[in-house]
Amino acid sequence: MAIFGSSFTYNGKSSDDFGVIICASEQPESIPMGLTREILKGEITSRRPVSNWYNTKYSDVLTFEVTITKPENRAFSREEVRDINAWLTGPRTPTLLFFEDEAFDPINYYGVFTDVTNVYGSGVLMLTYTFTADSPYGWSNEREFAYNNLENCLLTVNDKNVSVNNKNVEVTIQNAELFEVNNDTDEIGDFTYPLIAIYSYAGTQITIDNYSEISTDDLLSHSLTLTIPNAIDYTNPLYIDSKNHKIYYYSNTKKKNIPVQLSDLGFTSDNLTNLDNGSLGLYWVRLVPGVNKFKITGGCSIKMTFRCPRKVGAY
Repeated sequence: MAIFGSSFTYNGKSSDDFGVIICASEQPESIPMGLTREILKGEITSRRPVSNWYNTKYSDVLTFEVTITKPENRAFSREEVRDINAWLTGPRTPTLLFFEDEAFDPINYYGVFTDVTNVYGSGVLMLTYTFTADSPYGWSNEREFAYNNLENCLLTVNDKNVSVNNKNVEVTIQNAELFEVNNDTDEIGDFTYPLIAIYSYAGTQITIDNYSEISTDDLLSHSLTLTIPNAIDYTNPLYIDSKNHKIYYYSNTKKKNIPVQLSDLGFTSDNLTNLDNGSLGLYWVRLVPGVNKFKITGGCSIKMTFRCPRKVGAY
């Protein structure tokens, strides 16, 4: 069992709204870490005494318990149990969970509550919920790095290291020649894929080049060039979802995301042919661990938003 801060928020609602506090029914001997890994390797044979090691993978996702009670050891009523169960067991897909505590870098989790038990005395005195995350670890607060080279600045925040949205987003604004993004990830062997919002004008050609990523193949480029399509208004950004390989914009009239075709982004028939036959790779902008230095060309404002893995387990 893990012990957390004074309260927690899940699916947009706080435990304070239900008049409960976080507790523990007994002193834990350890906390769940969720970092057990399996080695992916070949077999040992008579001619190969040392096996080939290919990679590793995490054995499972992080799972931990959260126990709540009412102040002064008062029992839960049936209606209160019903309301809390409806709140915590409602989401069916991974949903954001975070705890209010004094940590300098709060940890966030995505997942669902998968089980509930109770301690019964003169009524239900404690409720213990099992939370199953969608990853082996938690995540940092959302990082948002913004860059602007337009004369009529479209960004509303102009100071560096501005904290907004109740500490959930940490914003850094830059206007220098090289756009620096600090990826302080704990997963130092992998890339981080941000959500990128581009504010610009229709017909503007934008190039995003990551100078910090070293190519290992002449066919691989670390530069993405596209043209803002006519359907985009400068007040409505073009989104590049590198993690899920999607490019879209939000339609205010249709109230949904509208996917954008590569041909609408300035890719010619030759470009598309080379993409199809594999002789040219489409670079989905990504971040290496540490400081990433980007060269941005074309009049635009850009925001990169992402969370960094945090390998601290559940406490």
